[in-house]
Amino acid sequence: MDAISPLCELQPSNQLQDIVTFEIHRSRIPTDLFESIVMDIDAMLMQYGALPEHLKEEARSRFFSSVRMI
Repeated sequence: MDAISPLCELQPSNQLQDIVTFEIHRSRIPTDLFESIVMDIDAMLMQYGALPEHLKEEARSRFFSSVRMI
């Protein structure tokens, strides 16, 4: 994360608290697929906790495991 953060204009010490949000006005995926992805991420939040709490790459990868290409 230390190597990638500067490329995204983030500070590693902030533990992802400096990520800015943005509005998506148009999505190119079907609504039901988007809802499924959001539900999977919600399940990961409940199971693994919020992303900034994950101090190891393994924990972060488990969090993102629900968002994958089929």
